[in-house]
Amino acid sequence: MHNKGGPKSSKRRLLGLVAQSMLYAAPIWEQAMTILSYKKELETVQRRGAIRICSAYRTISRDAVQVIAGVPPIELLVLQREPWLSRKHGVTTFHLSQALSGRGCFGKYLHFIEKKEDERCWYYEKNDSPEHTLFRCCRWVGRKHKAEAALGVLL
Repeated sequence: MHNKGGPKSSKRRLLGLVAQSMLYAAPIWEQAMTILSYKKELETVQRRGAIRICSAYRTISRDAVQVIAGVPPIELLVLQREPWLSRKHGVTTFHLSQALSGRGCFGKYLHFIEKKEDERCWYYEKNDSPEHTLFRCCRWVGRKHKAEAALGVLL
């Protein structure tokens, strides 16, 4: 699946839930979670699915991608499946994943992965970070004010 375009996060999450059908016999193999190599293998598979759900870059940490994708750790799924599976909120997009993880089209990250010479913002002289882009950048201040007016909250 492509990060931009393609299915929305709700459909991606559905595909992730189908992929988690490995939990069908969880009560039987719950003891396998005590063996580190088995646990790590399951965590790797789950992380890949979570990356696809929220359209994140593969450099994102396991913990961060699980929070953004709304996917609980495999241990919790095995032990306490029902509350997580029945929740009905949260939609994640490519851009939200970038903002929440800090791994995206921000000068700070692009400089870190050596794709940009410096950390400067494309529109402003300060260093570009998710916080700068979302709350301070002159390029997005008009949209920020519209969002504040629509929500009735200061961001």
